[in-house]
Amino acid sequence: MIRRFGQNLIRPTRLTLTSVRFQSESVGQFNENLETKKRRLLWQSRKRGISENDLLLSTWFQQEMSNLTMKELEEYDLIINAPVNEWDLFYWISKTRDVPEEYQLPIMTKLQEHCENKN
Repeated sequence: MIRRFGQNLIRPTRLTLTSVRFQSESVGQFNENLETKKRRLLWQSRKRGISENDLLLSTWFQQEMSNLTMKELEEYDLIINAPVNEWDLFYWISKTRDVPEEYQLPIMTKLQEHCENKN
């Protein structure tokens, strides 16, 4: 926006906005206790990205969170916070595509069973 004061034009200075992104380098870096980790993962399960994943992840996690060990929570954390495409994650959980080796974890198997809706 340009403002005119008298005969002079006053132009605002350009501001350069930079963003800071903190990326997780390792699982468990937040040094959380069990309850804090569960609450964070429940929220992240609901807000993962596409609605299909939000529904699958949040319903499974709500059912299972009280029974999961810290190791299982860390595996789940690794899966839902992986730098992968949302649709790839959905296809892996729904067994539409093969799961890459690094994500072939017991938690992925449980998610796939939940997706089959056999219960």
